[in-house]
Amino acid sequence: MKSDDLVVGDIIEVNDGDRIPGFLATVMICLTLTAKRLAKKNCLVKNLEAVQTLGSTSIICADKIGTLTQNRMTIAHMWFDNRIVEADTGEYQQNATFDKNAPGWLALARCAILCNRADFKQDPENLAQPVLQRQCYGNESEAALLKCVELSTSNVIKFREINRKVCEIPFNSTNKYQVSIHEVHTENKSEVDSHPYLLVMKGAPEQILERCSSIFIDGTDVEINDCKFILLGDKY
Repeated sequence: MKSDDLVVGDIIEVNDGDRIPGFLATVMICLTLTAKRLAKKNCLVKNLEAVQTLGSTSIICADKIGTLTQNRMTIAHMWFDNRIVEADTGEYQQNATFDKNAPGWLALARCAILCNRADFKQDPENLAQPVLQRQCYGNESEAALLKCVELSTSNVIKFREINRKVCEIPFNSTNKYQVSIHEVHTENKSEVDSHPYLLVMKGAPEQILERCSSIFIDGTDVEINDCKFILLGDKY
């Protein structure tokens, strides 16, 4: 067998007394070249023996976010107005499949902005980055909500400033929900007089549904009966 024909992962048998000139050097060179090719694909090989093992691997199982992904959570789908819509994860929002002026989306975006403790790091260099690449304070799921709404509205910071938070119940694993109350700012003065504060809540669907008597669909409050409750559970 010629050394040029040797491929990483091949198994060869060497009988007693046989001599293959340069065999060890050839194997090491093959492993090193393979490691260099992997390095170009952002895969660092710390042990050359791992290259040979990888060559005979057919299935890789991973249970950690970031191992095989970009470690960047994004919103892919949303449910409002009694339908599931696909979110546009592009920087320029050219492929949005929903009406950004729909009452259901505006209500959902308002909750995602206000009932959210994540925030962009306020240094000029970070804010100059594309929205999806900005670094945030807070956990990944809330940061994903923040970026999703910022991509669509571009006014998260201003909206929070004019709808100041009054009090809050932070999310915890026992309650499985988060609640915050905000001062309402709107151009309609009569609306402010009748409803000066807004309560927004997010969390596990079963926790939210248990505390709701109606659902906002296409700009109208619709009463939730047992049948609708089951349908909502099926969506979830």
